[in-house]
Amino acid sequence: MTREIRISDRTMQTWWRRAVLTAGGHKCAVCGRVRPASALDAHHLVKRRYRLMRNDWRNGVPVCRGKCHQEAERITVTNKIIEEYSRRDYLEWKRRFKTVKDYLVNRGITMDEFERSTLEELKIVADGG
Repeated sequence: MTREIRISDRTMQTWWRRAVLTAGGHKCAVCGRVRPASALDAHHLVKRRYRLMRNDWRNGVPVCRGKCHQEAERITVTNKIIEEYSRRDYLEWKRRFKTVKDYLVNRGITMDEFERSTLEELKIVADGG
């Protein structure tokens, strides 16, 4: 019996950040400035604690470090960003599952398969594909 090696949260978050910044064109969702990656954070629209959305690149936007990131934490700004990026339908679809298990059963996949497919998607988006 072969044992699956889990993908670390750190690896997933590194690729998530790269994908979010690339997909967002390195443009802050709050002030609109295009900045280098070193001056940007990747902000989760739906909080990280919601595991199903944690590593989904559509659940993030680039924001400037500091003031813009603090501004993005406000619920009204987050809702505005969600509307501007036309992600409400996608985010609501994912939110309808109460647990990760509900989602996995609905899709007929294992957690390992889910994580691996998520990582592959992140790599494609991060590489500009």
